Amino acid sequence: MHKVKIIVLSCTLFLTGCEFFQEPEVYTPSIHLSLEENLVRIDTREFSVEIADTPQKRAQGLMNRERLESDHGMLFVFEEEGFHRFWMRNTLIPLDVIWISKESEVVDVQTLLPCKVDSCPVTSPVSPAKYVIEVNANEFQGKKGDPFIRTLKREMHKF
Repeated sequence: MHKVKIIVLSCTLFLTGCEFFQEPEVYTPSIHLSLEENLVRIDTREFSVEIADTPQKRAQGLMNRERLESDHGMLFVFEEEGFHRFWMRNTLIPLDVIWISKESEVVDVQTLLPCKVDSCPVTSPVSPAKYVIEVNANEFQGKKGDPFIRTLKREMHKF
């Protein structure tokens, strides 16, 4: 009887532990948010962006994408302004990463290269930011201090 209890307990612990090793959920953009509905402008340049405003969407970012249309990108919206760090793990395309303050001004711009290893470098901005935009590398021709304008055609997202 003692052996049966040990076997049942072992199986229970094994099965319980399996729940913690599930594959992470992959973010796919919501169908009701087309890229044309989320427009941002930095100085005079306009981009159609997907919004990453939850921890899950921000963690997924532009990972595993083989291409990004010209003038498209992703807008990361954070609850608080801070030194939000980015890395390029599982990102297949080079990107310009643009950090923007809560006052809607560009505070840093860096071009990051794809990383296909587990220990990818982590990049921090030089100043705190509330928003970050990722677009194709060398597509952003702006500079620090440029104004950031948020324009959305639908009322579903407000920042």
